[in-house]
Amino acid sequence: MATAMKNTATKDMCDMCSPKQVIAIMSCKGCLKDMCRKHFNEHRDKLSTDIYNVSDLRDNILQELQIAIDRASKSPHTGTALQLSKQIDEWKTKTIERVSQAAKEAHASVECLFSRKLEYDQVQQKVDQITNELKEQQESESFVETDIDHWMKQLKQLKSDLNRPSQVETNPPVLQIQSIDWKSIIAISTSNENYDKLSQNLFEQGILYSLSINYSQTALRLQ
Repeated sequence: MATAMKNTATKDMCDMCSPKQVIAIMSCKGCLKDMCRKHFNEHRDKLSTDIYNVSDLRDNILQELQIAIDRASKSPHTGTALQLSKQIDEWKTKTIERVSQAAKEAHASVECLFSRKLEYDQVQQKVDQITNELKEQQESESFVETDIDHWMKQLKQLKSDLNRPSQVETNPPVLQIQSIDWKSIIAISTSNENYDKLSQNLFEQGILYSLSINYSQTALRLQ
């Protein structure tokens, strides 16, 4: 009897049978408990039930997810998304038009600055005027020294004007283009903090672009 008690004391006892002393024959690596045959079987049965509950909950979530996806595809909010997309397309079109117009005006300014047509036309008109005067005076033989001096002075001035460097040659124009902050020129605003965080993550990944259409001034200036 003493020997049997001594052998029992050296063995692991079932943690589930306490305070009753029953020798443990199994040990669970999960809960780290020693158990007898009876409690080990009950423990495994409970784990089987628990894992079934996990699978059942997973199936339930998948079902609800599919329902949510189907509902979202038919949701009236889809119309709102389409409206926002339409606004984005309108903004894109207007922005392209404004940029094209700004570039067209800049091209016109360049042509105006570098063209000397008006100046040459004025020289041509004055030469034509002198030509007519010369013809009339020669035909009538009524010209005198003062007339010749006057014509020579005018022609020398016209020649000097013709050979004078243009303003763009002495003072070249500079093109100034205001930079555009493309990350803030168009933005989507919402009061949903979680959505804001998601949008920011998608935006940083280059997936989502924003809306809150603001037309910033874009300018091309020639000075």
